[in-house]
Amino acid sequence: MANCLAPLRKSRHSHSGHSKWPNPPYPTEISTHTDIVDTRHKTEAKALFDARIGENGLDPSLAIYTNMADGPDPQPVGLVSDLIAGRTRAILVIDNCPPDLHGRLSDLCRSPESLLSLITVEYDIREDQPEGTDVYSLEPSSTDLVDKLVRHRFPEISPVDARTVAESSDGNARVAIALAGTIGKNDTIASISDQDLFKRLFQQRNDPNESLLFSAQALSLVYSYQGEDVSYGNQSELFILGALIGKSPQEMFRSSVELQQRDLVQKRGVWRAVLPHAIANRLAAAALESIPVAEIEARLIEGAPARLQKSFSRRLGYLGSSREAKAIVTQWLGSAGRLGDVAHLDDLNRQMFKNVAPVVPEDTLSALERALANPKDAESVAKCGSYVNLLRSLVLVQFAEKYGIRKMGV
Repeated sequence: MANCLAPLRKSRHSHSGHSKWPNPPYPTEISTHTDIVDTRHKTEAKALFDARIGENGLDPSLAIYTNMADGPDPQPVGLVSDLIAGRTRAILVIDNCPPDLHGRLSDLCRSPESLLSLITVEYDIREDQPEGTDVYSLEPSSTDLVDKLVRHRFPEISPVDARTVAESSDGNARVAIALAGTIGKNDTIASISDQDLFKRLFQQRNDPNESLLFSAQALSLVYSYQGEDVSYGNQSELFILGALIGKSPQEMFRSSVELQQRDLVQKRGVWRAVLPHAIANRLAAAALESIPVAEIEARLIEGAPARLQKSFSRRLGYLGSSREAKAIVTQWLGSAGRLGDVAHLDDLNRQMFKNVAPVVPEDTLSALERALANPKDAESVAKCGSYVNLLRSLVLVQFAEKYGIRKMGV
């Protein structure tokens, strides 16, 4: 139950004033961060039904749980319809619930004849949540809380090492436990480098494996990947990622499985992701250093499906400290670059622009200024206006002191 340490707070996306859990009149969505919670353990939902935690816990006898990653049968929509028809009182908990499914279930559960309550768990909650949904967000644990957890689970390690583990985990209890598990008897990590800490967490108690490390770097170049298709061709994401390092789809599949066994890859249906992000970002930055940029562009942009292009751009958005990532994004945002004509981007490139905007904010602003300096029509100005709103919330506030706010005439 380690991940229950992550505090739960009501999100700014919430649409109702209700904050107590028992028999919630509105569907409820729990927003988690992929590098905080491993939903396989169902700890977020369990805590809501545990009478030992807080007050007014939910009645566990009413709970019906499923994880969409397991391909449930019957599917939730059919089950909800049957429960409503039977006038059955229940609390549904749907893990890994995508937004469209949450919306459909929310509409059903709020119908007048329904006696159902709905709780869904999902990552990366977006702005477009259905009306009548309360959204709660799981935040990272405090360093002190993780420190206590490590001392409790590993009483044999020193207080200094426990504190080092807690500080290195960045509030992630799962990472802290994995790292603490690498400390042997009469061992210490109090004074080792960040690189050595990373090696401990990646290798754990296994022998060094350079081949697995290269696979992990390639897999980390994208935010997520399809982890089951081992066919050859540009529709297989394992094929595309493996080609970057000269490995077959089958070899990449085996590497993905081994990383999952080390708790460094999480599974969600056919989808996989290298997590936590602190590790994935470091691996991705290393991949950008060791794989020629031309090869990455050819595989992940020019010849890749739209989903993989978008996923690569999303990873780049986390790599603001990477020189190679900045170079790629700078080229994209140049006047002749892929994202340079901001006012006339299609849906795919518009999303990619939003993903990479924080990497080089100065170039992002310059791209917008070019579009607004000589707008061709009112529609172009309107499109850029939506970008400005995004940048104000995601970029300009963060970089205001460093760059200042530049007037862009909108």
